[in-house]
Amino acid sequence: AQMPRLLHLLALASLLAPCPADELPPVEAIEAWAHEQGLLSRSLRLSDSTETGVGVVAAADIPAGALLVRSPAPLCVTAARARADPGVGPLLLRAEATGPAVDDNVAMAAFLMRAVDVPPPELAPWIRALPASFDLPLTWSEPELLQLQASPARLRAEALRRSSRAEYARIFGAWSEPLDFEGSLSRWTWALSAVWSCSFMLGAVEGSWRVLAPVADLLNHASHVEGAGEAEQGSEQGLELGRSTPPAAKMELHARGDSPRHWHSAAGAAGAGGESYESLPLSDEALTLVATREVSAGEEVLLDYGPRSNAQLLNTHGFALPTTAHEQLQLELRPPADDPLAPLKVRILEAGNLTSPYSLGRSSLSSDSDLLVALRVLAATRDELAGSEQTGDKGRGYARAFEGSPISQGNELRWQEMLARRLRPLLEEREALSTGLEDAALLGASDAARLGAPLAAGAAQRSRGHLELGSRRRLAVVTRASEKLMLRQLLAELEGRRRASDRA
Repeated sequence: AQMPRLLHLLALASLLAPCPADELPPVEAIEAWAHEQGLLSRSLRLSDSTETGVGVVAAADIPAGALLVRSPAPLCVTAARARADPGVGPLLLRAEATGPAVDDNVAMAAFLMRAVDVPPPELAPWIRALPASFDLPLTWSEPELLQLQASPARLRAEALRRSSRAEYARIFGAWSEPLDFEGSLSRWTWALSAVWSCSFMLGAVEGSWRVLAPVADLLNHASHVEGAGEAEQGSEQGLELGRSTPPAAKMELHARGDSPRHWHSAAGAAGAGGESYESLPLSDEALTLVATREVSAGEEVLLDYGPRSNAQLLNTHGFALPTTAHEQLQLELRPPADDPLAPLKVRILEAGNLTSPYSLGRSSLSSDSDLLVALRVLAATRDELAGSEQTGDKGRGYARAFEGSPISQGNELRWQEMLARRLRPLLEEREALSTGLEDAALLGASDAARLGAPLAAGAAQRSRGHLELGSRRRLAVVTRASEKLMLRQLLAELEGRRRASDRA
């Protein structure tokens, strides 16, 4: 699901009944089809905004618990459905005959490539409504990627580009038979971007499952910051938090065994006398979106995409948030080689299922994070690890760290200095070309009013006030600035703790 979700504005002329397609504007065409098929509640409409792009908006007051969107299993796209497709399944089998299993996102991308030219009838309107392009870093030029500077987003984009082209060569390179669809690299890049941008990862007892759910993919992301008001100021960061709206929808999976594993699996056996896809009893199975709270008429209905960093959001959805509670970096953290307790500390952490790298975020120092547990263990002395009878933890003093409690006051001071020494060079590396505050000032000069709103490439191109920065450069600056300012915030917090300790 990309932000803004409904850049589904292209190639919609033939969408639908009951109204002739040429009589409906694109947004109304999508809305009409979704309402007609019972996929979108009649209490919802689609609205195109200059500021945020197209979104799903309440047409009337909606009570908590109301069904908003229903994407039935027969309309969803999964890797199993891709493998069952007569024009795609053989390609995937051929690739797997000489290599590892094809990832779900790769299989689904191959399905979308063919669906553009040979659309399944029930999916044709949705396929036509998909954007003609997805502006992800996968398609950026080298100079544009360099605008990300030292952000992990740049390394991730480069890695995705390499793997994307390798998978394309693996699937199509050795295939010599005619295809009934366009098999170009550009079509492949588009299809893979569509899967990354629009699909959902569903957790189940058996594992995680990637699903493309028509209409459920239309909701924009809720850029909610817990505890933030309508417009708070982040003085340490020099960025405005802006409007913070809690999500109004949550996702629910209705499936036998709480897993979509079987939704399309039987179709693979159809050619061998098995049950056909159409005959599967899937009428009651679906991915749905339900209202989490009362929604007022005129309010946009938003969905939380999850706690993801800007580097992740940019590479998979094509947008970045100027301020986000979920910004994070991966921090490599191990005991010094000259620490005689290093092997013991590593064993303690591994026994607690903790290994490097650790997620470093804005709340890492004020929550029971894996990073904080690891820091306390790594900074511990032999006596602190052992505990004592006096403190009631003899033989397991390290357990305090796993319980979310300080091991000792001295230990607190040591891990704080250990972390500060680790963060300073990270910030210096990221600010070699520009500081976080310089980046913030650059963004403010471009469009200060939108600093607290999600910045989607497509929406930015249509928005006001983007004279100084092009949309891709702007997204790069937002991404790198968010990481730099987070590091500055954490270092300021560590310095504040040190000064407080000195005064005490």
